[in-house]
Amino acid sequence: MLRHPLIRVLLAALASYLWGMVFWGFNPLPYTTWKHAVDDEAAGAAIAKHFPETGTYYFPGMYLEEEERTRLHERGPVGFVHVTAHEGRPIMDPSIMVLGFVLTLGVAAVLAWLLRQAAPALPSYGRRVGFIAVAGFAASLAIHIGDHVWWLIAIEWKLYQAFYETVSWTLMGAVLAADSSDS
Repeated sequence: MLRHPLIRVLLAALASYLWGMVFWGFNPLPYTTWKHAVDDEAAGAAIAKHFPETGTYYFPGMYLEEEERTRLHERGPVGFVHVTAHEGRPIMDPSIMVLGFVLTLGVAAVLAWLLRQAAPALPSYGRRVGFIAVAGFAASLAIHIGDHVWWLIAIEWKLYQAFYETVSWTLMGAVLAADSSDS
């Protein structure tokens, strides 16, 4: 059954998706890193007033003259605001779950292609899984730890994301590496 590459891609995506449901859905630890507004309703009203569209904001804004931006930057606060749904949305939006699976399926397909390219140099199952695991670890460092280094996003939050991604890639690698030489 695992001999067909499309089955492996689908099963790899499913393994990663289920890992995500367990890690993000049933694990409260990552969310302990988030700070809390003093008053959620007042914060929402301030966001609606000062950040009028759905999107990502950085303040003080890059559009300001350099002298003004420097003054405001040095005085603080400095930050990102991600307004994900100005008009509100359901707490559990099914379209996000569908899009998440489609994304995971795409990642699994790209990893299957990558593994197929590298397979001649990776003769054993363990080496193939390790190859994808190391690639996932490298991607996690570049993306998530990079977010901390370049954008100062809290390291505690980014470490949870990096851990999640590395395990996700390793799980996909464990499925994709099963007889990857026959595609």
